[in-house]
Amino acid sequence: MAQKEDLGIDLSAAAYVAVNCEIVESESTALSAEKLLSLCAGTVRMVRETLKKMHKCYITTMDIRHFSIAFCFKSGDIENQCAILRSLLLKTVSLVRNYYNVNLRAAVGAVVESPLELRESYFSARRMLHCSGNENPVVFSTGEAENEEAGFAFSDVKPDIRRAFEELDTVSLHNALSKIADYYEERPGLRIQAMDAACNVLYIAISLLPGGDKTVSDIFADEAEGLPMYLSHPFNGRHRIVDTPSA
Repeated sequence: MAQKEDLGIDLSAAAYVAVNCEIVESESTALSAEKLLSLCAGTVRMVRETLKKMHKCYITTMDIRHFSIAFCFKSGDIENQCAILRSLLLKTVSLVRNYYNVNLRAAVGAVVESPLELRESYFSARRMLHCSGNENPVVFSTGEAENEEAGFAFSDVKPDIRRAFEELDTVSLHNALSKIADYYEERPGLRIQAMDAACNVLYIAISLLPGGDKTVSDIFADEAEGLPMYLSHPFNGRHRIVDTPSA
């Protein structure tokens, strides 16, 4: 509630929905990290300026290619609101494509009645994002919101990982990481959640290991984009990596 007041966020709506968006640049265009960052900033700025004129919403950048939108519905006429939302998003996708020559994909989560349930709406949107594409850039979640991470909570193993890093206990660290890896290896459909867990581990390593920044950067030195940008670029803020981001 204190953060809501500090940020001037009004959450007195009849219903809410989270939208997960992905920026997909042209495959024929190889962009540097700086240009990707600029592309992300410009795209999010255009989306914000376009949507805020027509519908109350709040946008949060998640990483270099993803951002989320929390829409606030004034009325309980969900069917009509979703129809309006689809039209707005399709118009925004077209504007972004024409201006930046990139494709914007969006997945709309389940409609919820409380702002505290936006987390579940966001999870359902993330689960649907892979169904979107250039021909069908806006997709909607089906069914009720559900917590897709109910079977595994990173918070359960986080203290063990922190302790292992602090004490440089490689055996305990191996056991904790194996528990995470085994869980997601058996559930290949939870790729995004697995990435969240990996980012949590990387952030803890950067925070607690002596010279952690350099160590982790060296590990990713051969990757095209180096250290995952959502751990280092200025939009996100590292505090969002410590725990799985919530809407």
